Amino acid sequence: MLFSLQLYKLLHLIGISMLFGGVLTSFFITRKYKGDAGADQGAFVASHLVAAPGLVLILFTGVAQSFLHQWIEFKGTGYMHAKILFVFLSTVLLAMDIRAQGKMRRSQANNAPFELPMMKSMLFTRSMAGSLNLISILIIFILIIFRPF
Repeated sequence: MLFSLQLYKLLHLIGISMLFGGVLTSFFITRKYKGDAGADQGAFVASHLVAAPGLVLILFTGVAQSFLHQWIEFKGTGYMHAKILFVFLSTVLLAMDIRAQGKMRRSQANNAPFELPMMKSMLFTRSMAGSLNLISILIIFILIIFRPF
């Protein structure tokens, strides 16, 4: 049991590192290239092939750890509730970023006329979702490391 708990903790940290790295890479590519179809392929890979599997790994290992602990360590504190809230927020923000990215890619693939207001709104959505997601993930890191309450 002790080995599996340590393995789950390691996989949990690897998952959150993958999520943070994928979101950070996608955010920087989005901010730098501002919707360029060729450069946006890197943001697609970072979001879909790094950040999303990291989020799935976080969810599975978090549930596995809670079954091993049986919530004993977390009873009576708001630590676990806050962490679950920020993981849920991060999931929603990653989904918003991926959805906006998909809309941008589809409009560019259809050779639709360049709709500047739509492109600006999708870039704004992706930038805000990325920055809020980074803040949410950093708060999760703080909760994992320090357990402030």
